[in-house]
Formats: sequence, structure tokens, C-alpha cells
Amino acid sequence: MPANGHSGRFRLSGLQIAALTIVIAALIAGVVLQLRTEQAIAPVVAAAGVRPGTASPQATTAALPAEAALGRSKAMLEQQVVMADQTLCQYQYQTRYPNTSRPVSEHPDQVYPNQPVLERHAMRKAGGGTDNTIQMQSSQNRVYLAQNESAEFVLAAVSQNGQKLPLEAEKIISKGLVFGNTRPVADVVPDMQNSDGMLHIRLTPQQTSLATFHGTIRTELQYRVNGQAGQIFWDVIYSPQLPAQWVGNPADSLQEGALQFALKLQVNLPGRYVITARVDDARGTPLALLTFNDLLSQGMNSVRMPLAGNLIRDLNPVFPLRLRDIEGYLLKEDADPDRLLLPRLDGERLQTRSYAVKGFSDQEWQSEERTRYLTEFRKDLMLAQGALQKAWPEVTTQTMPRSDCSRQREVSAQVP
Repeated sequence: MPANGHSGRFRLSGLQIAALTIVIAALIAGVVLQLRTEQAIAPVVAAAGVRPGTASPQATTAALPAEAALGRSKAMLEQQVVMADQTLCQYQYQTRYPNTSRPVSEHPDQVYPNQPVLERHAMRKAGGGTDNTIQMQSSQNRVYLAQNESAEFVLAAVSQNGQKLPLEAEKIISKGLVFGNTRPVADVVPDMQNSDGMLHIRLTPQQTSLATFHGTIRTELQYRVNGQAGQIFWDVIYSPQLPAQWVGNPADSLQEGALQFALKLQVNLPGRYVITARVDDARGTPLALLTFNDLLSQGMNSVRMPLAGNLIRDLNPVFPLRLRDIEGYLLKEDADPDRLLLPRLDGERLQTRSYAVKGFSDQEWQSEERTRYLTEFRKDLMLAQGALQKAWPEVTTQTMPRSDCSRQREVSAQVP
């Protein structure tokens, strides 16, 4: 594993986690909903000896407990209406954009994927233990390496008050981590320089005996600070084979109410490719995270990554938009490592033409799965509302309880 704790495994997106949470809550609510029938209310009504809503102001003291029970049963049914309404509203709101085109604010860890990983910790002594009086500052520019890419590590030593301390390297090696009976790969010595009291290390596996190694490469450094021996390591996950290569530059167009980005990819190894890209507006404000997750055949492919029209209208960005930091891999299921990396396209790769925001569709994303869930959640809401109105006929559409989500969405819809 990388020293910074990043995992190479495929993770659920923020949308998938949110939708899963809503679905689980809805299932629980559905079980409860089955109990809000006449069997649940009838004993209370019978015990009261009155019909809901018909108790007179001259009710006797003996009738008060029954009326209180009726009040509690009404509150329970109202709460179930609110719960069903909240579930429907939240699911509809959180799935209004497609999974492949989401606000980048939902993925704060993905906004700037190529920033160095910075760490500061107490010096780890070679014989074990730590020295808190010496702080080690390290950086790592990449966790994943494709063919021909390099990893750069920087290390500095400072005192507790931030004063730089003399740092000397004693030994450094990079080695592929192997397990079981796997044949070990020869260790290599990466390039290293000592500049201004900092150690700068550069590892390019393609230029070493690790060129064909696929997996985790660990770079271990033994050093001295003020006569004390210390040690540190960095991990990268290296992919020695390019499954595909980018061809030409991305292009943009307005199609079917969305901003369509097209990228050409010459595929050497067919399979499922996962590609991500970021979109900023003209002010440099991060806007959206685009994802492609589909099968690609061998040969030339056009990878289409649409930016949803309703997302553009909701965020109202300043054009032209900028497509940047594109990365991807061929997913290798049931394998470790589980991917072959594409060359990373760092920085801005396309500046779009200027489009009028009103030219994009304001329609919510639709899919068979989304329609099916919305239909079931609407049924739950109608069932809860029906149970409430059957027991208390005076409850009308205008006085039907609503969730905070519904009220907030209604207010948002009225804002021009």
C-alpha cells in the first residue's frame, strides 16, 4: 500500500453511497408502512368509542386517555407520510444528474488529483521508536505510475520550531514487493540528489530492471540527522503495459441538450475502461467530475463524456469551460493489481467554445432504474397519505404534512 494510505481498490461514488442509503431507509420505511392499516388504527378507535375527528368539546374525563391515544396514532401516520415524502424527494434530488456527470463538490478528494502527497511526522529511528524533536517532511508526487512515468520523492528534516536540520542519505533502494513463491525482482537504486539540505529522489521504473514489474514498488531510504539513523519508505503502484493510448486532442459540442466531450483512444487491449476528467469554468472554479465506465473494443474508439445540461444550468458557470486532469485505466477484475494505467493527461487539455447557458436542457436525468425507484417511492407516499386520510377524512391535499426536502425544493424552484 502507498505510504500515504491511498487505496487502489474501486470505491463507490458519493452518489451511489447516498442512493444506497436512501434505498435502505426506504425499505425500512416500507416495512413500517405496512403497519399503518386499519388493523393498526381500529383498536384505538374502538377503545375510544368515537370516530376520528368527532369527539365533542363536552367529552368526559374518562374519554381523555382514548382521545390522547387517537392523537398519538394520528401523529404516527403523519410521521410516516413525512418519512415517505422525504425518501422520495431526496432520491429524486440526488439522482437528478447522471452518475457520469456530477458536481465536483461531491468528490473533494478528486478535485486536484495530481497534487503531491505531503506528510510530516516524527523521525522514525532505524532501531525502532521515534524522536519527536526531529520532524521529517516528505512529499510524493504520484501514487500510481504508468509506463514511462516517474515518481519523485522529497525529504527534509526540521526541528520542532521549524529550523532546517542537516540531512544525509546512507542507503536507498527501490524494490518490487512480491508475495508467496513469486520470483523476486532485482532491487534498483533510484536517482538521488542532496540540494539545500533536502533529498530529491526520482524513480523511473521503465529505465530499470523493474520495467516489466506490475505491482507495488517500495523505495526505502536510510538516512542520518544529527548523528541519528532514521528510515522512511514510499510506495507506488506501477503499471508496465499501456492498454491504450490517447490520440489527438479532445473536442466539444452541444448535443441533445448536454455539453459533449469526445476523446479518441487507440485501444490495444479491449475491456472495461474507467476514465475520469475535471471541468472548471472560465474563472478557474471547479465545476464537475466526469466519468466514463464502459467496454471498449480493440482499435480506435471515441470516448464520450457528457456534461449534463441541467447541471450546467443549475451551477450557471462562466464560459468557456476547461477540461483538465484526465486519467484512466483498464479494469482487471479478480486480479491484483486490478488495473493497467493509461498515460495521465495533466493540466488543461481543452478550452470549450462559449455557449449560452439557456441552450442546455433543464430536464432531469432519466434511466430505467431511476424510474423504477421513483415509482415505488411514490407508491409508498400515496399509501401513507391514503392511510392518514382514511382515518382522518378532514386532512386535505393542502393540509397534508410534507418533508423539509419538499419545502426546500419548492422554494428553490420559485427562485428565478
